[in-house]
Amino acid sequence: MYCVRFCLGFFIGLARLSDNWLLRKLSTIYIEIFRNIPPLLQIFFWYFAVLRNLPGPRQAVSAFDLAFLSNRGLYIPSPQLGDGFIAFILAVVMAIVLSVGLFRFNKTYQIKTGQLRRTWPIAAVLIIGLPLLAQWLFGAALHWDVPALRGFNFRGGMVLIPELAALTLALSVYTSAFIAEIIRAGIQAVPYGQHEAARSLGLPNPVTLRQVIIPRHCE
Repeated sequence: MYCVRFCLGFFIGLARLSDNWLLRKLSTIYIEIFRNIPPLLQIFFWYFAVLRNLPGPRQAVSAFDLAFLSNRGLYIPSPQLGDGFIAFILAVVMAIVLSVGLFRFNKTYQIKTGQLRRTWPIAAVLIIGLPLLAQWLFGAALHWDVPALRGFNFRGGMVLIPELAALTLALSVYTSAFIAEIIRAGIQAVPYGQHEAARSLGLPNPVTLRQVIIPRHCE
């Protein structure tokens, strides 16, 4: 949930400083509305006005018959450990160890002889080939338990219940409004000379924001 609200707040905070008038106004409206509505009221809104009004299980919204959204919750496939899971992990560890050893050997060889050997093709073959070989010999490392409608509800997979979904949505939206204002204020606090220096070097605005402004804001 923290990742969702931070990403949402980060991009809305950037939108507040956008040169696009519509984007700037929409982000301002978002912040002014959601940060001034009590979280409990937002939870009630998402639960009773949105999630409770979704269709029932038999009329659930389907995404390629893999995920289903209804008033009972969001059902998605869940990973299950297969027979070859342990062999797959051992193969991955072995591939990484062999690749690191190969890199070190070639580094020593280069220091002694001055000749450079390309290591990454062999390392790529090891990292990709050994796990695939382990799955071919011992079976799949993972398989997916896909939800299916049985009777009056879905069985199998994982479910995000409406109560938890309403709580997640409400707190993410509410907190992201405050995070957006923190991001906006932090970017505006960066000295304008940094903008001018980046512009004098010919850096475009996206590169200036990514390489100069945001790193200074995070200091």
